Amino acid sequence: MILKTIGWNNEWEKHFNLMKDELRNTGKEETEYIPGRIKTVFKDQYKILTENGEVDGITSGKMSYEFLYAAKYPTVGDWVILEENSHGPSRIHGILPRKGVFQRQEAGGSLEAQLIAANVDQCFIMQTYGNDFNLARMDRYITLAWNSGALPIVVLTKADLAKSEVIQEMFNRVNKSFPEIEVISVSALTGQGFEEFQKRLTPGKTHMVLGSSGVGKSTTLNRLLGKVAAKTKEVRESDQRGKHTTTHREMYLLDNGGMYIDTPGMRELALFRNEGMEESFQDVIKFGMQCRFKDCSHKDEPGCEVQNALEKGELSADRLKSYQKLLNEKKRERSREIRLQKKRSKEKIKKNKVHYKDFVRNG
Repeated sequence: MILKTIGWNNEWEKHFNLMKDELRNTGKEETEYIPGRIKTVFKDQYKILTENGEVDGITSGKMSYEFLYAAKYPTVGDWVILEENSHGPSRIHGILPRKGVFQRQEAGGSLEAQLIAANVDQCFIMQTYGNDFNLARMDRYITLAWNSGALPIVVLTKADLAKSEVIQEMFNRVNKSFPEIEVISVSALTGQGFEEFQKRLTPGKTHMVLGSSGVGKSTTLNRLLGKVAAKTKEVRESDQRGKHTTTHREMYLLDNGGMYIDTPGMRELALFRNEGMEESFQDVIKFGMQCRFKDCSHKDEPGCEVQNALEKGELSADRLKSYQKLLNEKKRERSREIRLQKKRSKEKIKKNKVHYKDFVRNG
């Protein structure tokens, strides 16, 4: 395999050589290291693409000991430095600096981030022309993409099931909320609009798809690859929701030289970072900058241009509600970050602490 076909370039080469020299300075002068890119993650095991083909991988003991939280571990799309092993899994000794990472808040009240993918250039945000269409959820997906440094593109799927007036109405709603973002209409089943979609799959770039279950992600992947790489299931007629057919994230190499990361459906998306709100809510922020007071909450203050835009129909109430909800989550980030730092500090102390019984045993 030629590494350039999976995104390798001079910048990655420079980072790899620096990391390799650093590892050899720690006493492993004779070890041969090679670069690889994470294709699939299964808990603590990895499928990795290298110049010698696909290999299995695990993190080194040093990495497993030193990494105190999940976001430090490799994820799909990461470039890593490997020590090959012909008798078993290759060992991952480090992750090359990421140029961007998709992460969301872990479920269940956890303080940690759950990594989705790294080093993504474009993110296709899929929703259907049906009950799945939800601008508030689209706000979150788009903010997530901007946070990661990827370019978001909205893809409205199952166009074969929608009437022309419905397609036009939804196009207009997306364009009004996100005027700077490209919108594509496709049907992976019939091929309608698929040529336009494929034009956005740039050779040498990494693309990822996000969306709920049942929006057509697996059908789209199968059509791109020309084979059944992902299982598909019927959606419920009542709400057009599907079951999770994709159970893990995986990166595929397309015929044109682009990379395509398929992901499981995500109905709930709690953002871990909200830095991308400025790009996602340009319309709300534009009106807000014209308010009489700089700290305007956009509720009942005099001279509020956001409320004025609502009255004129230039801004929807749902759009403002979505903005305020994400803004409140952003304000809670600092508190969560402090608690997470305390948790990591305790774990670090616990790992480095030498108990008396261990001292006696080793003495």
